[in-house]
Amino acid sequence: MTQDEQLNTEIDDSTAVKEALQCEIGMKLQQAREAKNFSPDYIIKELKFSKTFLEALESGQWHKMPGEVYALGFLKQYAKLLDLDVSQETERIKNKNFELTTPLTYPDAAISPNRKWAAIAVVVFIVLIVAVNFFGSDEKHSIQTSDNEQIVEQTQTATNNNALDLEASATNDGYAQNLQAESIQESAPVVVEPIKKTYSFYAATNDVWLQVYEMVSDTESKLLREVLLKKGQSFSIIDTPAKLILTAGNPRSLEILEGNQVLFAAGSLGEEGKVLKRFPINP
Repeated sequence: MTQDEQLNTEIDDSTAVKEALQCEIGMKLQQAREAKNFSPDYIIKELKFSKTFLEALESGQWHKMPGEVYALGFLKQYAKLLDLDVSQETERIKNKNFELTTPLTYPDAAISPNRKWAAIAVVVFIVLIVAVNFFGSDEKHSIQTSDNEQIVEQTQTATNNNALDLEASATNDGYAQNLQAESIQESAPVVVEPIKKTYSFYAATNDVWLQVYEMVSDTESKLLREVLLKKGQSFSIIDTPAKLILTAGNPRSLEILEGNQVLFAAGSLGEEGKVLKRFPINP
């Protein structure tokens, strides 16, 4: 790679991460506004700037404003109205300190087990349990019968009525035990384990910046990963039962897989030139 090409690559990377930082600021602004139940019209009226500037700040598309100096001025006014501290983000932009908030790593996508063989293994396991219980029950019944015969031989001096009474008593006891066992099985609670799945994110046709969140509740979310994927790179979130949402820049270049199945193909997410915000991956 020539010196000019290396310089151009560094500039492209810096620009992409700068745009990601602007999107991060925009998301904080929108969340703070919605938490205070402020409508966009209220903000426009209070701060006396256009709807275009408000949308540009909340979407991270600062290129729609007259310049970075103006954008920082509008940001300062907006943050003050919302009682929101964006001083760290502002300093990063002023000092050109464009860095992601989490380490940038690219682990290989996890290989999911073949579901067909997993299903066969479960069926074989169930068959083995049924067979063991069946033969064990036969053996137990045989031992009990032998013991009863010995008791009858040792008590031949007893009357036939007493023998019949003993046999009836043993039968009733066995029947009561069976009813008790069935009652215990029916009352046992059934615990359903949440299904864990693996999701892989692949930059198929171009670079993609994205943030993946886990829904903690219906209104709260937790950032799991923030990453800038170069074209051809990927990362995975392995064995998670959580509901996930996605914010992505250049989303049409992104491909998402659930296990080995394509969940969203490249070109199917978002709109060209727009940031895809808080998109549910597995609603």
